[in-house]
Amino acid sequence: MTKLGILQLPYNPAALRQLVKQLAKLSGQVLFIDLQARIDACTPLSLPDNVRFVACPSYEIEVLVQQARELQLDNLVSFAELGLVPAAQVREALGMHGHDELTELNTVDKHRMRVCLRDAGLSQVRSTTCQAPELVRAIEEFGLPAVAKPAKLTGSIGVQLLADMNDVPDYLQRLQANPYSKDCQLVLESFIPGAEYSVEGLLLDGAIHLYGVTEKQTTEAPYFVETGHRFDANHPLLALLHPALQAIFPALGMSICPFHIEFKMVEQRVEIIEIHSRFGGDFITQLLEYSLGNEAFLEFAEYLLHGHVPHLERQAATITAVGFAPVPAGVVRSVSALPRADAIELLEHSIDVRPGDVVTPKTGFYNRPAYFISRLRDRQAAQVFEQWMKAFTIELATKESA
Repeated sequence: MTKLGILQLPYNPAALRQLVKQLAKLSGQVLFIDLQARIDACTPLSLPDNVRFVACPSYEIEVLVQQARELQLDNLVSFAELGLVPAAQVREALGMHGHDELTELNTVDKHRMRVCLRDAGLSQVRSTTCQAPELVRAIEEFGLPAVAKPAKLTGSIGVQLLADMNDVPDYLQRLQANPYSKDCQLVLESFIPGAEYSVEGLLLDGAIHLYGVTEKQTTEAPYFVETGHRFDANHPLLALLHPALQAIFPALGMSICPFHIEFKMVEQRVEIIEIHSRFGGDFITQLLEYSLGNEAFLEFAEYLLHGHVPHLERQAATITAVGFAPVPAGVVRSVSALPRADAIELLEHSIDVRPGDVVTPKTGFYNRPAYFISRLRDRQAAQVFEQWMKAFTIELATKESA
């Protein structure tokens, strides 16, 4: 029986549940490989017969290569950003099918990605890179306003629009206070205004399979924390994306992977913000499954192990949306009751805070302790869902009342 290894567990418990549920249908064994501490931290989960957790002593490549040999894996992948390069190194060492290390670095490293695209004439965004102590000097040469972000992190960690030099001391302090971004390499890029989107799909030995487009809602400048997503399998931008991606993927050496690509439209041209050779987080794979019925994790695994090409039925697809409740640091004073849901179709939700809880954002300026997923009858229904979301509030105590 074929064996697929998956390096590093998802941090989102809902993503892990979806992944396990889908891969229970895979014709083969699935081995989730991670540190014992990460496995122990998982919410108790009933695993199907073909799925099991396997502890690794460390993420050292030599250790992972030896373990892959002992487990007799047919392939090793990762759906976590930090696992993409180690998984590629193992594949390369053992001759497994998939991207090599340099290809993964072309997307994991945001500055490297920008240079590849610009050299191929596929991006007009200015970019430079520096270490945190060099940021002031780099800004003096690059100019402001500019977007600063860590070169190899994700999830809006450390992303900020720097409007003038007065923003820099607080930004550097925020980077140093965050264990993920402390002492990291930074990227400075020119800011692109306009609506932000992402496209979700599979790249299967050069063949592009598009699931749909996700419209993004954010807190806007300066932090751009994502507050919601709206997935549409029949989005009008799909017609422009396919030819654009046919040029972009070869420029980065990409040939076989899931993809989640953030972009903006500039004068009817696709301008890439970030490219990820994995599925999108933030419940995007749940939106995709609710919309199309496609099980994206399973479909990629089935192609990788058995060559099965997925099938999409767009005619019956619905628009699906997720909304988050962003909360900065503080003590929760109150959590409102769930608004009446008569006008929306609420598919699932979770509220993970209650009065008295202390909110301490770990990856950015905000935490998002509540989410709501809805099915929308049409694009106009999105406004109804947004108004419904605004009726749900998490209030923090003031210093006087804390």
